[in-house]
Order: sequence, then structure tokens, then C-alpha cells
Amino acid sequence: MTGGCGTVNATGTIIVNALPAIISPSLGAQTRCQNVAFSSLSVGTGQGWTYQWYSNSTASNSGGTLIPGATSNSFTPPSNVVGDMYYYVVVSSQTSCGTAATSAVSGLHRVNPLPVVSFTAQPSGTHCVDTDLTYTTPIVTGK
Repeated sequence: MTGGCGTVNATGTIIVNALPAIISPSLGAQTRCQNVAFSSLSVGTGQGWTYQWYSNSTASNSGGTLIPGATSNSFTPPSNVVGDMYYYVVVSSQTSCGTAATSAVSGLHRVNPLPVVSFTAQPSGTHCVDTDLTYTTPIVTGK
């Protein structure tokens, strides 16, 4: 800086905090049988960012249910409950910028039930080894 009284030199550090953004989302649709693990959903990372994942029964990235403990840049959806669910993440800045970014909603995550075998007809009585037996099961259709 120069003025009528001489020159002053000053040095310092300027810190620029990046705004949170959804980087390279991996939020594709998946279908699994009950209790078979889904692949993880993930977004990129950034310095000072926090993450909160949400589930939603509709294909929307708002109005979902906060998933307790799902606070990293990746999340593996549970597969223990039969049904359909969607997921999204909100990325926030820990700095004073105080802004947040919400991902697009994931593709459909469907958990199909395990098959249940039931018989409509089965052999009765005592049978010998190497005897052919016929069991009849109903035809079941589902998701």
C-alpha cells in the first residue's frame, strides 16, 4: 500500500471455504432379496463437509425420514425389510458459509421377500427309498 507517508507491506492468509456440492453421485436403483446386502450409495467428499442420509417411500429428495447414524459420504441401505425405498443425502458445510446441497433422489431400492414353500397336495403314507413322490405347490406371483 502506498500513500503520502510511505509504503506499507503486509502479508496474510486468506481461507476460502468451498460450498458443499454433490460430487459424482452413485445413487442407482438396486433390487435384492431380503437380507442380501445392497451396494453402497455414495457422494464425493469435501473439506469440512457433513453428511446426513434420508429414506423416502416416494421418489423425492425432500420430506424423507432422517436415518440415525448415516452421517458419512457413503451409506448402505438395509435389506432386512421387504418393500420399496428411495434415498438421498444432504451435504452441509461446517464452516460459516452455512449452506447445504441436497442430492438427487436415488433409484428405487426394492427388497423382495424370500420364497415361502407351501404344498397344496402332498403324498401321504409310508414310502420306500427310490420311490417317486409328487408334491404340488401353488403358483405365486409377486413383485
